[in-house]
Amino acid sequence: MRCTKVDFAVAPPCASVSEAARPIIEAVCGPGPIIVAVPWRVWSPECGRGDATIDNILKPDTLTLFLYFVLPGFVAVKVYDLLIPTERRDFGASLIEVVSYSLFNWVLFAWLLTVHDAADPSVLDFGGSWWARIAYVFVSPALLALLVYAFRRRQFGPVNWALDRLHVSIVHPMPTAWDEFISRREPCFMLFHLKSKDLVGARFSTDSFATTWPGPQQVYVEELWIVNPNTRAFVRRAPNTKGAIIKLEDCDFVEMYTGQPLRPLPARSTP
Repeated sequence: MRCTKVDFAVAPPCASVSEAARPIIEAVCGPGPIIVAVPWRVWSPECGRGDATIDNILKPDTLTLFLYFVLPGFVAVKVYDLLIPTERRDFGASLIEVVSYSLFNWVLFAWLLTVHDAADPSVLDFGGSWWARIAYVFVSPALLALLVYAFRRRQFGPVNWALDRLHVSIVHPMPTAWDEFISRREPCFMLFHLKSKDLVGARFSTDSFATTWPGPQQVYVEELWIVNPNTRAFVRRAPNTKGAIIKLEDCDFVEMYTGQPLRPLPARSTP
């Protein structure tokens, strides 16, 4: 239950709740001027007047503003967070970003909706089919997030050319080099150089998995391979292997190869 201190000089009127709920709410929120948000109405220990229920929040103009200028930004932010490894987002602190995404979505995709003049200027009236509204609220914000993701990863040829001409560099969105490599999902052979000086050969492919930031960096490889410790060559697939989970914190470094390195690899000089 969420309690918020308010000034009753500007607080909205509220409706009372049952006497059975009053001791519980006061025990949770404590004394003083408090508004308690419950699923069906708003109440305060010092307020026993009015009839301000959730209906006041569900006015058509309020819902319209939320539907078209808040929810698309929330969808865009969630899609972007699925593409880029990030910490758990505090949406209270990200409100400006959510609204900004919604405004960009409005600028780019408002043509999906037909805006009509309403008799009351304070009420926003939107037309268009239900398919157009669903596309505006859910599909176009996802496309916007994909565009931002592709732009930050410099996946547009003309944009890259213009940025290079202007000598402008964009900070890459991936937090670590490991996250960038894993995001490509390219099958390869991996040679893990453990801190114990042992070598572990493995094949990373479609059935493999790797964790990303901010979690600990680990990788599940679907096959283990026997490696010649002298030549560092991949000899053969380990019998009955079902893979292994390897922590990168236990490795000095990891080598990746596009094909199976059967031939002896060049020897590395040790410092």
